[in-house]
Amino acid sequence: MVYKSVNVEITQEHFERSIKGSPREAIKELIWNACDADAQNIEVSFGYDGLPGAETVSDIYVKDDGHGIPVDCIEEYFGKYGLSRKSVTEKSPAGRIYHGKLGQGRYKAMAAGNFVDWNSVFKTDDGSLRSSEIHINSGSRMSISYNEVAEKTDAEHTGTTVHIHGIPDDKIGAVSKLADPMEIMPDLLTTFAPYLLAYTDITIKYDDTMVDPARHIKNQDEKELVFEEDGKEPVRARVSVITWKQAQSNKLYICGSSGVVYAELSSDLRKKIPVFIYLMGNLFEQLHRENLLGMGRANPAYAFFEDEAKKFAKELIGEQETEDAATEIAQIKEDGIYPYEGEPEDEVNKAEREVFDVFAVQVNRAVPQLRTSPRQTKKLTYRLMREAINANPSSIKTILTEVFNLTQQQQDDLAELLTHTSLPNIIDTAKTISDRLLFLQVLEEMVYNDSVGKVIKERTQFHKVLLKELWIFGEKYSSFYFETHKRTSSRGIAAKRRNLCILRNGGTSAQII
Repeated sequence: MVYKSVNVEITQEHFERSIKGSPREAIKELIWNACDADAQNIEVSFGYDGLPGAETVSDIYVKDDGHGIPVDCIEEYFGKYGLSRKSVTEKSPAGRIYHGKLGQGRYKAMAAGNFVDWNSVFKTDDGSLRSSEIHINSGSRMSISYNEVAEKTDAEHTGTTVHIHGIPDDKIGAVSKLADPMEIMPDLLTTFAPYLLAYTDITIKYDDTMVDPARHIKNQDEKELVFEEDGKEPVRARVSVITWKQAQSNKLYICGSSGVVYAELSSDLRKKIPVFIYLMGNLFEQLHRENLLGMGRANPAYAFFEDEAKKFAKELIGEQETEDAATEIAQIKEDGIYPYEGEPEDEVNKAEREVFDVFAVQVNRAVPQLRTSPRQTKKLTYRLMREAINANPSSIKTILTEVFNLTQQQQDDLAELLTHTSLPNIIDTAKTISDRLLFLQVLEEMVYNDSVGKVIKERTQFHKVLLKELWIFGEKYSSFYFETHKRTSSRGIAAKRRNLCILRNGGTSAQII
């Protein structure tokens, strides 16, 4: 086979800057290229090197059944960097809207490996199938090589297989992660969702796992948007808001009318429920073709559509939060761990329950592990929340933090205590112990620290302090003092002093006046 070399018409600096990126983006771009080639079946797979159990990813394959790359188009496709047939043609031969247009995507494959090979099968004018090969390596990035004459092939259909190999050491870790479908699947689902939902005949398989957005969508809502300006034709767009069953962020995708993603932005939605906004319309296709998408908000229609899309998403999030809250509270009641019984007694009790419901929902979202905690732990948590709402709502965060820091045994012990006494009694007892420990620290300073003790007068100050803390001589003196306090109050301060001296010297209650 005779190979021909072609130099890429681009500066080295521009070329180097354009191919930088992550292996993740390289794979996604190759999938988009397959979509632009009218492929119906796209497969991503990996090859491995090394001993069993210690293999490392050595190869990446992206295979499709698209229309292939004719030999007479190779120099146009690969030799003129920044130019592409897609830039002058809006749709593929099968009528699909193109994703790429700048002729740069094919080089992004080198963000994952030092060597990239394209093995393609295409159909000639006479209907026969021929093959072409294109090779790029990192040692001569400004040059490509390809077979000048199309070879006959035994292939059954057209298509292209892109083979990335020679993965650099600094990319091995990132590529190895991508070999796990679950690592990249959320990204693939959210990126290709509107496109796959629009073109239902396309299948993308990633390491034998199907990229199927429909199976992972929790809710999907759509709305038509119209921008009207005096003296001009109305501009239309469509917003689709998708809530995924599993997602951790909020994003805004700018898409063509058929769902081809042109840009990925932050949605700026500071909400607990992650939603993905897909803004679709011909306007965005036009801005994409004219390289004006990056300055989209300078266009009044674009700015209007983006603002309306975010507003629509916020409304849906509010409705979803209300619905989810009702579901969560219903589940808590069904599990028998709701800290209230029966119907509210009055408006105050009703308001208290409403506050509890809000806190309970937020806690469940902020602390996902609570959902899987033992029933006793959840019951204890909700009971503590109720008590905190009654006493001091601002203390809820501290209380919950302490509860979740308890070991399982400590949580069980606390729950057992609550079956024998009330939480207020436990809190009062703990408070008494805490106050006494603090008093002991103060007493130690008064007795042993001269800088403190010398200025305190024993009879008029020190004794008065001890009168309020007689438990220090034993609980029997503390209780006896309170029983006799009323009796002695009419006999003056002298009697009190005498009683204190008797107690300090080991006297008995019989000696008390």
